[in-house]
Amino acid sequence: MMLIAITTGKGLQKEIREKIATFNGHVTIIPFENADSEVSVFPFKKTDSLFSMLTNIKGVSHIQEVAHKAAILKTSEDFEGVLLKGIAPNYHFEKLKEYLTEGRLP
Repeated sequence: MMLIAITTGKGLQKEIREKIATFNGHVTIIPFENADSEVSVFPFKKTDSLFSMLTNIKGVSHIQEVAHKAAILKTSEDFEGVLLKGIAPNYHFEKLKEYLTEGRLP
């Protein structure tokens, strides 16, 4: 029983890790701010030299640019905070297909 519990736990950890990497990437580069938030007040300066340096790192297969913006959705009865994610035209949607339960990807 203990072996089944450990194996199941390890498999679940791997799935969670893969799902987080699919939505957020394996490495995130953001400007330093004294705030614990995904929403940056200061945009990250994109330069060709930075992209060139990052693509030359062994194991880097793709770089995706994203922007996060906090917002509030409001109805007549309720409201909810959301985090909107803006993506670049070269965004890879392939891995997201397995998590899509309804509708279509852009």
